Amino acid sequence: MKRVGLEERAQREKPHVKVYRTSDAPAEVCREVEYGLEEEGIPGMLSTVEALKSAVELAFAAAQASPLGTGIGIAADGLAVHYSRLPQDKPLFYAAKADCHPAEARRLGANAARLVKGIPFKEKEDTPLPVGSRGPAPTAEEDLKELVAAVVKRVLAEMGQARGGGDGGARSAGAH
Repeated sequence: MKRVGLEERAQREKPHVKVYRTSDAPAEVCREVEYGLEEEGIPGMLSTVEALKSAVELAFAAAQASPLGTGIGIAADGLAVHYSRLPQDKPLFYAAKADCHPAEARRLGANAARLVKGIPFKEKEDTPLPVGSRGPAPTAEEDLKELVAAVVKRVLAEMGQARGGGDGGARSAGAH
């Protein structure tokens, strides 16, 4: 099989990130990956591929087939983002099944798009809390963050008042 260069592929088809999945890949993960791509304004093309079974294999094959050189693989074992110029067994991102919650899937979809755009990747966030959960009690670090945020707000408000713009609006030279 002849390997086709990125430039040639880009001329033959509209630019998009290939997303390969197995039939047993979680539908919610596929959906969130697509949302992540969409949020960054890069189109994706989802296809079911049964010949390959691991997320890394799927992602590498997708990257090789993508006109943008970027591919995503979603399988029962997890989710991978690959770039066509990386070694086959070295994906750019990989989330094992246990770590592949919806927010992570969306982040990795967005990061695949960001790879194409050449902008910094989104950082990994904490695992989202279950719906309806109030979460654990705040830690000392969280209390400190809240205190710093309150102080910064207060200082900014005071700076605005000192400049005569307490409400952030412009003031005229006329009577107040």
